[in-house]
Amino acid sequence: MDNDTTLESDSHADTCVLGGGTLEILDHEQPVNVQGYDPALGVRQYRTITGVLAYVHPYSGQRYHLVIHQAVHIPDLPHHLLCPNQCRAHGVSIYDCPRIYVDRPDYESHSVVTRDEYGENVVLPFFLSGVTSLLNVEPISRNEWDDHAYPRVTLTDLDLSWDPSSKVYEDQENAMVDPRGHPIERDTARGPLMVINLVCTTTCDDAADVSSQSNFANVLRSNVNISHVNVANVSKVAAEPDPASLGNVYSTKKKQVDSITLAKRWHIDHGRAKKTVKLTTQRGVRTTLHPSLSRRYPTNDRMLRYTRLPHPVFTDTLKAGTKSKRGNVYGQAYCTQFGWSRCHPMTHKSVAHETLSLLFKRDGVPPKIVADNSKEQSLGKFAKKCREADCHLVNTEPHSPWMMAAEGCIKELKRGSSRKMLTTGTPKRLWDHCIELEALIRSHTALDIYALQGEVPETLMTGQTADISNLCEYEWFQWVMYYEPPLSYPDDKMCIGRYMGPAIDVGSAVTYKILKPNGKYVCRSTVCPWTLAEEANPALMAERETFMTQAKEALGPSATISDFDDVDLTPDFDYYGDEEDGFEGTPDEVLPPKLLPPTPEADDNYVGAQLMLPRGDSVAQGRVVKRLRDNDGNPIGRANENPILDTREYVVEFDDGMEAELAANAIAQNMYAQCDPEGNKYVLLDSLIDFRRSTTALCYADQKITRDDGRTYMRRSTAGWQICAQWKDGSSSW
Repeated sequence: MDNDTTLESDSHADTCVLGGGTLEILDHEQPVNVQGYDPALGVRQYRTITGVLAYVHPYSGQRYHLVIHQAVHIPDLPHHLLCPNQCRAHGVSIYDCPRIYVDRPDYESHSVVTRDEYGENVVLPFFLSGVTSLLNVEPISRNEWDDHAYPRVTLTDLDLSWDPSSKVYEDQENAMVDPRGHPIERDTARGPLMVINLVCTTTCDDAADVSSQSNFANVLRSNVNISHVNVANVSKVAAEPDPASLGNVYSTKKKQVDSITLAKRWHIDHGRAKKTVKLTTQRGVRTTLHPSLSRRYPTNDRMLRYTRLPHPVFTDTLKAGTKSKRGNVYGQAYCTQFGWSRCHPMTHKSVAHETLSLLFKRDGVPPKIVADNSKEQSLGKFAKKCREADCHLVNTEPHSPWMMAAEGCIKELKRGSSRKMLTTGTPKRLWDHCIELEALIRSHTALDIYALQGEVPETLMTGQTADISNLCEYEWFQWVMYYEPPLSYPDDKMCIGRYMGPAIDVGSAVTYKILKPNGKYVCRSTVCPWTLAEEANPALMAERETFMTQAKEALGPSATISDFDDVDLTPDFDYYGDEEDGFEGTPDEVLPPKLLPPTPEADDNYVGAQLMLPRGDSVAQGRVVKRLRDNDGNPIGRANENPILDTREYVVEFDDGMEAELAANAIAQNMYAQCDPEGNKYVLLDSLIDFRRSTTALCYADQKITRDDGRTYMRRSTAGWQICAQWKDGSSSW
């Protein structure tokens, strides 16, 4: 055809550009100001559109409709430019290396590989024109598009905001090599969308505060660099050269509704309108500048329907050893670096995307979600929902679990819920209710974290003072009385139950989940605690025993320490008693060291050292287990009396079994930071969070002692009582 044109792959174009002959199906109403390399040439404004081009496969003859979203429209451009990275962000594979330079070319070499709207694999082969890789395309009519007779192939994303000026892509590319310059292998077949480097890099920092005037402009400013070649057919007056015809083009996106328009529509003064535009977003403004254009607007409005959260969220999946009453085996935990957390139980890993929908609906959409490389968290519906909600999905560096703040969050959620279940004798099949409550409690607790600035995590996350009315009235598994309307005379409508946390999305905000003796639960708002008279009533106490007997028949036995892994329990360290009322026993037997052949770890002053290392929003305890070796089995590095010159490398194992590599100077720095000037190790106490009584504790009847002279006194002793301490490093122990 005479009007055939080309779609050229251009690595200099950081946004796709559509030229003349494009069928426009959507105007994003986000114009960009385009300026050439020479500012004296002036500035031109172009629109951002969704356009469609026709493509006929050169070998099969199959005709496709290529849909390109968020592209800059330059009508006088005789061809089109394809940004490879913008396509890759949508999951499209671009192989732009010509086959002549590929060692083993195959069917997908030098081509665009993606899927059409029906899920069928599509390979669009590139051709060379000189040294430029291109696809031969042609314009289509509105009638052909409306007929929908040919498969449609989407090359760029409609919902995920494309910001090529963001530094996050550069940071993630740098993160794909280790400190020695070796590439980091991915675990998944298809690479994740993004990879973060270290905890200290800017990719893990909190999102810019949208209320800060100094940050807001930087968040919204988006620059688009466009390269343009061959504009011989552009008809322009010589006195007014087109910036797009002079090489590199620089453009800046504008707001859809400016301050002048807003002042007119809202009937406010221009100063207030200007400030309003600066302090707000316009994610979904839809206006029709061309009334003659016949089209339907896209129906996705997740970016407007949900609340926007100001801070990034980390997520990970936990696995339980017991299937709950509701059939849950896994839990998806969401948390931040300052202690905010949510946990949604689930039956299978494949439904992780459903918990993401709950997070968006109940709490809001964060600017980005950081997850590991597991398929359920980096591919499929999980990634699709993130894109549709304009939430960037970021993946951690492979084999680096300490970079995931959710790991520490899950550890404390397990410890807190296990303490509650063991203390109250909760059946272990109710673990999912308990861990949900523990996540809410942790989000509403004032933690000693610098980023909170004296607030609780919920307040910092939502921007509103957190209310704990539905969390503070009762403790986990507390005996309560609840109102049961179906009961009639002579039965009492106030029934015995046990509290299991607030009922989200059911009734009023103060509706609670109450356990019934048959193992099921009901949601009731008319709930009250037991009075002192009821606590002393023998008949009601007998009903309690009957209640728990029936509940254990339906749910199984109460949780015991053996039901939990050691890492899920609060550590219980050995301690020494006082001289008078201490614990009986003998010192631990000291076994002679085994005679082992000498190794590089022998007499090493670092092997066996306990360290506190940064991990997510807190620090985690690790132990140096061995020297790091190269491929030949030789230890890496040489020792030196000066720790700064010591080049040895070690393997550090965390409490949860994960391992990390650490240099000797970093180990020395951590050891010095944990010791006082006299060389004694110290751990700062944060708070006392729980207590328990053992069988060796004094009973009330044993406190009264009579001496030989007949005088009596009350014995005071703390033997048998233990207190759970929360340390500054975020860990807890008895």
